[in-house]
Amino acid sequence: MSARRLTAVSVLVTLTIPGLYGLMWRVRSGLVDTDLSNHVAWGLWVALYIYFLGLSAGGFVLSSLVYGLGVKQLERVGKLAVLQAFVCMLMGVAFIWMDLGHPWRFLYVFTTPNPMSLLSWEALVYLIYLAILLAELWILRPVDSPEELTPEKQRVLKALALAGIPAAVGVHWGTGALFAVVKARPEWNTGVTPVAFLASAAVSGAALLMVLTTLFKRDEEHFPETMQFLAKLTAGVLIFDALLLLSEALVVWYGGVEHEVAAYRHMYFGPYWPVTWILHAGFGLVIPFVIFMSPKLQKQVPLLVFAAVSIVLGIAGYRLNIVIPAQVDAPFHEMVTAYYHVRNVPDYFPTVMEWLSSLGVIAGGCWVFWLGRQLLEQQHVGHAS
Repeated sequence: MSARRLTAVSVLVTLTIPGLYGLMWRVRSGLVDTDLSNHVAWGLWVALYIYFLGLSAGGFVLSSLVYGLGVKQLERVGKLAVLQAFVCMLMGVAFIWMDLGHPWRFLYVFTTPNPMSLLSWEALVYLIYLAILLAELWILRPVDSPEELTPEKQRVLKALALAGIPAAVGVHWGTGALFAVVKARPEWNTGVTPVAFLASAAVSGAALLMVLTTLFKRDEEHFPETMQFLAKLTAGVLIFDALLLLSEALVVWYGGVEHEVAAYRHMYFGPYWPVTWILHAGFGLVIPFVIFMSPKLQKQVPLLVFAAVSIVLGIAGYRLNIVIPAQVDAPFHEMVTAYYHVRNVPDYFPTVMEWLSSLGVIAGGCWVFWLGRQLLEQQHVGHAS
């Protein structure tokens, strides 16, 4: 084992140990040791659920540019993008599974489906999407570039890629719709919400692929060109994402309806302002946009990597701001003083158990990704020999 790989495994083991403890804590105590309340019923796990689903959908769309539309500039990272999409989807599903008070009741979605429920349709889309990803990974096992595929496999892969685009869009658009139909939360209840979910998914998915390309493809000949192409794609979607966020905020502030403005006030000027202005706006939007759009700066690969990492972290902050501030302000202010209970408080900050269990899921996802890479590389070596 090389020194680089040994270091990576050592770090991963170090993260896994407290993560496993957090997962066992979650199994043992249920939701008792969370900071979830009558007001904030969706917390850190739901934020990470939509975050990783976005990383998955964004990665799959990029892979479809290779296998569905034949974009040559990304052909060296197409398989990596499919693996990213698969692992991130598993992690997203794991987070929403942990958020259930009785996790095994997720089976009710399949055993007693409700055709009028958006969640029932989303569960079906998730299954279709995962099946497409597994089929693509199976076909891509022995190859490292599209040219190594037989014509028959190329046709099948193209069909899967094109069929997977609406599935990937459905995964994250539908997740955004789950928020948008909650009429009691004005920040969510807009037609822009599902589209904003898709835009931020494309941005974060492309940024994560840049990070993974740096980790696994930086020694290859076309690495700088691939990074610059991804940076240009990301910059374009970043503009669209920022425009959606700005439009939504300006309309709400201009309307001046108090119960609609409340969540934005918490985000921009309340306790969540560092996440909004520093993490999301600064690191997630402004800094990467400047780097990606500068002809001089975009030629410096370390800066591109820094910008990509900034986006990955910034969009994580954006997901937290979507979920939590909208719930802090009670739909009826009398609810806060109606009766006293430790769970009847309009406030939320993740507990140690929530952080550690989240670390456990992330560490588990990293192990799955690492093992997936090993299997794909072994298949490629076996095929080459």
